[in-house]
Amino acid sequence: VLGGLSDRLGRKPLLIAAPLLGACSSCFLFLSVSLFPHPNGGTLDARLLLLLLLILIGRLCEGATTALNTPACLGYIADATVDAEKLRARVMTGFEVSTVGAIALAIPFGGKVSSVLGIWGFCVVIVLHLINAAVIVSYVRENVQRSVQKRKSSSLFESFGMLGDRRIRTFLPAWLCIN
Repeated sequence: VLGGLSDRLGRKPLLIAAPLLGACSSCFLFLSVSLFPHPNGGTLDARLLLLLLLILIGRLCEGATTALNTPACLGYIADATVDAEKLRARVMTGFEVSTVGAIALAIPFGGKVSSVLGIWGFCVVIVLHLINAAVIVSYVRENVQRSVQKRKSSSLFESFGMLGDRRIRTFLPAWLCIN
């Protein structure tokens, strides 16, 4: 859904929205640990429900951040390398490898930030998201060629038909494993 939206609206709006939503996510999580530093999980009361709601909203925003970011990034790469298939393959491979590497490095980095700053480590995450958004606003240029959809899009089940393509079936297990 968001990949199609980035095709229609352009990549940049989604690329900007992703880190802003990520910053909001961190704000919800910061708020949850600030308001409820030592929750009592033994009784289900209004305080615990509010804590769970704040965490749920924070986690949903994190998921939406990724949902906005990934198709827009991959679409941007595809747009920038439209006439160079080999370059596109190298850049997309680099994108996926750097994504996996960043996830692997974020675990010890996040643990270190948390051990040094405690809950204030969420502020580091918020600032990083805001810096990311500022970089995108300032430096990302896209050649937006919006087009009107000429025919009704196919159904979700018809989209699954693409999985029958040999090239996609070959690539899919590695992609699913990495992601």
